[in-house]
Amino acid sequence: MSSREQPRSFNLGVERHVVWDYPDGGVPEADEDELVARVVAEMERVRPDVVVGFWPESGATGHADHMQMGRVTELAIAELEASGGSYTGPEHLVYTISPSGALSVFGGEAGAFVVANQPKPEYAMSAEVAKKHEGWTIHSSQANYMQESYILPTWLIHALWDQEFYHVRDLEADPLG
Repeated sequence: MSSREQPRSFNLGVERHVVWDYPDGGVPEADEDELVARVVAEMERVRPDVVVGFWPESGATGHADHMQMGRVTELAIAELEASGGSYTGPEHLVYTISPSGALSVFGGEAGAFVVANQPKPEYAMSAEVAKKHEGWTIHSSQANYMQESYILPTWLIHALWDQEFYHVRDLEADPLG
């Protein structure tokens, strides 16, 4: 698969991001070994201290792409930990977590799945609701995902979901390998 490097993310405000040419909604069908190798290569190039990823069992929303990339991220970090190389992976893996209270009440079947399959968050911070909504709508598999998966309309979900929640794993104390 090819990839394209983009100089600056218009929505996230990061200096660099790489977009791989996997079909939106088709990541679970992609070759897992290839995905892990690509994530390992990026981490070796960037050498991050912290990686933010999805909780593999819930993907923050129950989206199959997110769950698979959560798994791939953990596999890549475990591979780096075991490598014994000059870079053995990040110090922390930060998982994005969905608000359990709101999902329990308004999440329907998808929300119940996420709540049952994610840890409790340890940290919360304010979210930019408009940017979050914009981010969801630019991905074809996610443009209507919230509306189709949850009871409330997407705009209302994002208006209510005004904080980002995280679960942090200290990889020195709790390695993946």
